[in-house]
Amino acid sequence: MTLKVRARAFPLESATAVFVPALALNFGWELAQCSLYIMSPDTGSIWWHCLRASLGDAVLVLLIWALGWLVFRGAFWFETPGAKGYAVMVVGGLCLGGAVEWLSVHVLKRWAYEPEMPVVPGLNIGLLPLLQLALLSPLVFWLATLPARQQRTDAGATTNLRDQVSIWLLAAVALGLPLFVADHDRRPLDDPDLVFQRPGFLDPHGAPFAAPRVAEGFPAPGRRAVVFFARPEQEAGLRQTLSKQPSILGNVQIAVAVAGRSTQEHPGVVWIADRDGKLAKGFHMSKPRDGGPPVGYAIVDTSGHVRYTTLDPGVPQRLKEVRTMLGATP
Repeated sequence: MTLKVRARAFPLESATAVFVPALALNFGWELAQCSLYIMSPDTGSIWWHCLRASLGDAVLVLLIWALGWLVFRGAFWFETPGAKGYAVMVVGGLCLGGAVEWLSVHVLKRWAYEPEMPVVPGLNIGLLPLLQLALLSPLVFWLATLPARQQRTDAGATTNLRDQVSIWLLAAVALGLPLFVADHDRRPLDDPDLVFQRPGFLDPHGAPFAAPRVAEGFPAPGRRAVVFFARPEQEAGLRQTLSKQPSILGNVQIAVAVAGRSTQEHPGVVWIADRDGKLAKGFHMSKPRDGGPPVGYAIVDTSGHVRYTTLDPGVPQRLKEVRTMLGATP
């Protein structure tokens, strides 16, 4: 049976052959770049989030497949794509990926970016999600041709070694790029041991310990408390976030310890200077990768014991996550 006969007879087979590798490759890409996103705390498991995202990515690849079907009038157009076929894959991937990312960031506001995410000027969207479908689609469509290639090999045809080398080089670039960006030059304010950064459960460092005195009546018996640790360049952003969402943390005591001269104040918030870092040491805050003062927060339970400490350079964008951890604290 020729490829042309198969193309006319089995479009569903073609779509399935495309969808499966699209899901697998995009899942790997999503996992590799997830550390560059600031997600809502109600996102759930990162594995589940990446799976949902990759399902959406696979649907977008199917849209590229459908576009090629309309252009080339064949469901298996990708088996011999030529320059026009690759143009459909790459340009279609750029347009669809860019449009979905722009809507998600600027209209739906589903996520934001960590400082390490390269951003495309003008569009103000991440470079990696923009390139994702454009780089992965040619590899996806090549993998989708493997069954037909295997049939031809079984019939006595030979496999083109140059094609194999080219496609594996493309795979290495496509999957290695997000890994390189995510791992290269990690943020200087991160915890040297990322296992302890935003672990999401109480007492990650061991048994609870008595919280040091922050100010008169802080921490107060019977009340939960959160102490934010910031550097002078972060305190204005933290104050602005607390002003915009004054009740997001609920009825808890709030303090902000600034590693230097503090110039901010906010109603209901204890704002203090921790120039020598004694308070940060008293809360057992880890030192970040750059060796400077910590940026993150500590949570105190109603009995006055520290139950959660973490470095978090993006904490002003993650107050909902702080609220979640406070809700889990007795």
